[in-house]
Amino acid sequence: MRGKKFLSFVKRAFNDLKNDSRYTYRLIEVVEKDNIKFAHIGLRHSHMTFKEPVQKAVWDEGLIEGLSPQDIRILSMYSLFCSLQPSHEYYGCEYHKNSELVFLLRNKQTNEIVRKSHKELELDNQYIKHISNDEAYQVGKLCGSKHQLKSQKSSEQQRK
Repeated sequence: MRGKKFLSFVKRAFNDLKNDSRYTYRLIEVVEKDNIKFAHIGLRHSHMTFKEPVQKAVWDEGLIEGLSPQDIRILSMYSLFCSLQPSHEYYGCEYHKNSELVFLLRNKQTNEIVRKSHKELELDNQYIKHISNDEAYQVGKLCGSKHQLKSQKSSEQQRK
């Protein structure tokens, strides 16, 4: 009886070792640096590691073939998460003398401030798509209140 337990233990250990060496790479962790997510990947049974942006790692065929299904799932979830994150944030607004409202949007990766007027945002709505829903609501509220003020002024001038 005891010999069968030992044999099953050795067989299980051999199968685990065989399954472990089936994949070349192993995902160690996902780290964020300068608002970019990097996959920290290690070579199996070695101390060699490298970091690659998650978005780039997902499209690397050779790397994907060498990863386990669990690691591929983790990478693809992080890739989806990265693509759904807003790349810009509402930074503020400026009122100019010609009563034009200019919005300041900050690129999260480069920290570059982009100035866009209300009309520019209407024509090119890529910036609105790349900010969070709450910030887009705030921008829309400011545009709506400015439009409402203009319509009130014009109606008052027409009454006179």
